[in-house]
Amino acid sequence: MKTKTQFFQLLGLGLLVGISVLNCGPRDTPVLVTLSGLTSATDVEEIELLAEFDGRLRTMLHLRPQQNRALVYIPESETGSLLLTARVLDRSACAIQKAASSVWVTPVYTEPVRAEVELISLDQRLCQLAVDARDVETVLIKAEGELPAPVSCVATSSDEPEHPCLLELPVGTAVSLSSKALRPDLYLGWSGDCLRASDDCSFTLLHRSVVRARTGQKICGLTGRCEANEQTGFLREVWGFDKDDIWTVGGFEQGGSIAMHWNGSIWSRVAMPTERIVAGLWGSGPEDMWAVGEEGKPLHWDGLQWTTYQSPLGDKPPGLFNVWGLDASHIWAVGPQAVLFWNGAQWTVAWQQAPGDSESIGFDAIGGSSADDIWVGGNARRMMHWDGSAWSSLKQLTGRPPVENEEPDRESWIIGITCSSANDCWAAGHTGIVWHYDGKDWSLRPELTAPHFYRMHGTGPDEFWAVGRSGIRGHWNGQTKEWSVVSGDSATSLFSVWGRGQDVWTVGWTMRNWNGKEWTTYSPSF
Repeated sequence: MKTKTQFFQLLGLGLLVGISVLNCGPRDTPVLVTLSGLTSATDVEEIELLAEFDGRLRTMLHLRPQQNRALVYIPESETGSLLLTARVLDRSACAIQKAASSVWVTPVYTEPVRAEVELISLDQRLCQLAVDARDVETVLIKAEGELPAPVSCVATSSDEPEHPCLLELPVGTAVSLSSKALRPDLYLGWSGDCLRASDDCSFTLLHRSVVRARTGQKICGLTGRCEANEQTGFLREVWGFDKDDIWTVGGFEQGGSIAMHWNGSIWSRVAMPTERIVAGLWGSGPEDMWAVGEEGKPLHWDGLQWTTYQSPLGDKPPGLFNVWGLDASHIWAVGPQAVLFWNGAQWTVAWQQAPGDSESIGFDAIGGSSADDIWVGGNARRMMHWDGSAWSSLKQLTGRPPVENEEPDRESWIIGITCSSANDCWAAGHTGIVWHYDGKDWSLRPELTAPHFYRMHGTGPDEFWAVGRSGIRGHWNGQTKEWSVVSGDSATSLFSVWGRGQDVWTVGWTMRNWNGKEWTTYSPSF
């Protein structure tokens, strides 16, 4: 029996080498890499194998969870040191095992050079943070409890590596980034987990993250004048009740909140009792609006003023990403590791991640059709359902199929959920993908692909909008059963959408209104 097993192992190796030779140069040197000590954990998403030859990146391989062998090829007649780095990644793209090994390679054409990488299990899961500083001079990186001193990420030219500053930190690390725009007429903003306009930003590292410091021209006021010291505001959420009663909220690059109201003819500023950015907004009526944001404490509008409510998570709660409800006594708010519920009298914790869980969970989307049919979605394409009595276990939605030369879709956050009934729900992922729920299961819908989505909203049973980066607007026509994508101005990303019938508003760096025939752009002075 042992002899037979060895025979099939050798046969498999021979096929691996033989088939792979078809894809390499005529005299390239094959290196057979064996990974030993590979975990049998069920939450492994893939294995990354990085090969660097004489200090130069040779290849990056993405292996299946239990694939413990791979072939790497070295160019013809070259001799040198091959450094192999392996990382076993969970569903948040964080490493649970890793190791590095080197081997000296000389041209051999009769059989592959053999190399072994002995994997080591990590006490803490490690997530990569890549910082792109191409648009600024430098970015200062701080990681609470993990870095003895701040790390400076220096700007690079376009022909250098895309993400020159790469750190690996334990999951759950508090990260702070800071920088400065190069000119006073430019604003500084951040992409990725640091989605805001400010000189600095802070977030909790929950998965592999790529953050870019970016700059852009400041938005002018209605007078057309842009002063160098003018605050640049951006709008994160929009909600309304009819064409003459629309609200939008957001924040300033220097810090502080924005709340604005549309009365049918003009936008006017309304004071809010917070100095932090506001990111979520929902209301049951003109005298019952709720907003949430970085401060973590719900804000309420009673028709006269905004007031702050205490959070059931304590005096210094984590920020909240979104709020949504069915009526004045059925409202949910979501954020990192928790779901809150308003019953008409008080906020309570509806769901909270168990202390000590190895994988951090965050929610950014919420929607449903009734009090016993609520969906929440968040990082790593994870979804959870409330049936009126209990929350379901977490479910990970299917990612888009692998695309050549693109990163796997494991990092996608679910950023929008909207339902017309218990059998008809849509969800959008921030990497530009869309899913549909038919009452039985969620399925990936390939008809709509876009660079990046931030929010989704249904304006009627047969009409849904999704908006995102570069002014992208995705539209679902329930009559024709078709998705369409409308591209926008690359300088004006859209962060949210709300509407009824043919009256649709989108907000971001500017505001846009759809009247059923054309879009009108508004650039109010904040």
